[in-house]
Amino acid sequence: MKQRIGILLPRSDMYSTLARDFMNGLKLFLNGKESLKGQIEFVIESVGTASDDTVIKTAEKQLLQEEVDLTLAFCGNSLLDQLVDLFTGYKKPLIHIDLGGNILKKRHVSPYVVHHSLNMAHAAAALGAYAAEHLGKKVALLSSFYDGGYQMAAGFDQGFASNGGNIAMQHVSPMAYKEQNMEEVLQAVENSGADVIFCLYSYKEGNHMWQALTNSSLNGKLPIVTTPIMTDESIVDKNYGVQKVQSVASWSFDDDTPAMTTFIKNHKDQYDEQPN
Repeated sequence: MKQRIGILLPRSDMYSTLARDFMNGLKLFLNGKESLKGQIEFVIESVGTASDDTVIKTAEKQLLQEEVDLTLAFCGNSLLDQLVDLFTGYKKPLIHIDLGGNILKKRHVSPYVVHHSLNMAHAAAALGAYAAEHLGKKVALLSSFYDGGYQMAAGFDQGFASNGGNIAMQHVSPMAYKEQNMEEVLQAVENSGADVIFCLYSYKEGNHMWQALTNSSLNGKLPIVTTPIMTDESIVDKNYGVQKVQSVASWSFDDDTPAMTTFIKNHKDQYDEQPN
């Protein structure tokens, strides 16, 4: 009898093909397992932005009506308390998938739940430690209103402080980012005496900041550290010529380990394009 896997996928403005890319990667893995061929049936549901109770309602519907054997839910932490309680109560397995912008809590631990994450908040903490050790002890911490709501800034701060660093200045841009005069922000950075800049801007806000940095006297003067939400080539719309930029993540397609190189080759062979 086939195993039914329920899959809850979000829709993303930043990563427009996220759902398709996720399914391509999952199918690529499962198709490589001879014992699983013809044994898996997917029950796929879109859950919008995965930020409201649609996630919980859809997950329960799949458990009761579709009778799925396993659920994969790609969503953040805002509904994780309810999601963990739901699957623990039904005693059904859940794999929770997330980019890892927030740190998991103890109450998210359950014998029925596995958390699979890119650990972006942890990577930011490692970046903070690296920056304090190698780039300078005073940082200008700049973030957008949206990205500042995650724990990547806090992770960076913790890693930076643990290696003797201090925040020279901190700035959070407003939600209406186009109203922010970035030149004034960068002038404040220069006046602060910071040794290094940590930038936390994604998508259109990221490109807005890159444009400001291009024309700034700080370009090439101070090192800039950030995360893939600002440097991913699928988001950055052109080469802005900003110098001394370092981005840290727990993963990279430039990784030359056999696991990554094999995955990239198999993906290109199967779908005739690079993985995203």
